[in-house]
Amino acid sequence: MAKKALKKVVIIDAGGRGFAMAEAVEQGGGAPIVLPGNAGTILRGWTPKDVVIPLNHKNEWEELKTFMLKQKATMLVVGSEEYLQKGIIDSFMNDGDRKVREILLVGPTKKAAMLETSKLFAKKFMIEFGIPTASYSAVDSVEEGLHVLEHTRYHSPYVLKKDGPALGKGVRISTYLGGAKEDMRSLFKEFVTGPVLIEEFIKGTEFSAICLTDGNNYKMLPYVKDYKRAQDGDQGPMTGGMGIVSSLPFITKRVDDQIHTIINKVIYGMKQRRTPYKGFLYIGCILDIHGHVWVLEINSRGGDPETENQLPQIKGDGFMQLLLGVAKNNIDECTIDFERGVSVTLILCSGGYPGLYEKGKVITGLNQVTNCRVQHAGTALLADGETIVTSGGRVIALTAHGADINEARSICYENEAKITFDRKTCRTDIGEDILALEAVS
Repeated sequence: MAKKALKKVVIIDAGGRGFAMAEAVEQGGGAPIVLPGNAGTILRGWTPKDVVIPLNHKNEWEELKTFMLKQKATMLVVGSEEYLQKGIIDSFMNDGDRKVREILLVGPTKKAAMLETSKLFAKKFMIEFGIPTASYSAVDSVEEGLHVLEHTRYHSPYVLKKDGPALGKGVRISTYLGGAKEDMRSLFKEFVTGPVLIEEFIKGTEFSAICLTDGNNYKMLPYVKDYKRAQDGDQGPMTGGMGIVSSLPFITKRVDDQIHTIINKVIYGMKQRRTPYKGFLYIGCILDIHGHVWVLEINSRGGDPETENQLPQIKGDGFMQLLLGVAKNNIDECTIDFERGVSVTLILCSGGYPGLYEKGKVITGLNQVTNCRVQHAGTALLADGETIVTSGGRVIALTAHGADINEARSICYENEAKITFDRKTCRTDIGEDILALEAVS
């Protein structure tokens, strides 16, 4: 009997999120192809070594479409919001070639992705559909922003957000007015265009609620907590994420019910807007001291590093089921099982991140890691095809699973010590706050 061909799934991503997706696709019996990928995806055979596929929206991704048809790839999963904003899903949906239109798609259209690509759009949407979120003002210039800071109700801590995509670096929080003014100037200088939002500060515990939806129904991934500050004790500048912990003790039935209400409102609202939302739906939440959940942000893709933590918890072919459920509009028929216990993810970064950092630092010790997933993010291969070097701010994600948080943390940090590269940095306190919560509960 001839061996059944594996479903080829093209994943558009360059970081740890794409690596984790590829692992989960392969676990589910699929054949992942990751573009543009990194050193890890090349070494695992998921990224072609000698073929460069231009991801160019200006010619409607013709090279990518030709490549997928030649490879007989049946599904496209878009990991990065950059390509969603440029309309990659729309281009495949509306292509003149029937074979291209038959490719299964996982990701929202350009208009639907505006829930992430425009914070102002998301704010107006949430207010319209009764989704709890902080009050805000939008300003179009430094001068207007300084005036609002000085003469309105906003007070310390001051929260400023860039309207458009900023790769997790468009948020500034300052405890004094002078710092907020500097943040205002730096946001307009760094990102140049688009408004800046000044938001009311909500005190509480942040966490991520992420699901996959086919535009009508959805399936939840495990709730996780992301550590966004660069330094221990939640100090330093905001980053794309320095670590993740799952199995959160503060997720009660009341909290869970509120999340489901929010997700249903998002799905309903997007249908009402005639821009049905399909794909990963990321709700960045904060739980206040009164037990109320507020939405800090909505993202149109899987989180990074949340994905690195969540997908390894899915048993068997569950992730492939979810992708097919999204693409074929029958996600309600999926039955997904998750591993019991706790997962911890630790991000190893280049010195200087999220500011300026050097690339090309040789990474050693990866082959010494045990009982822990090594998920490549900002890595590259040298010409010898073997030497792995740093190529980004967040370099490696380490994800470990244990019966409890102590076991998972211990595995992560034991393996972190085995990996070396010049000026490597990471937080040493990932999960300590959860341990403290468990101690008093």
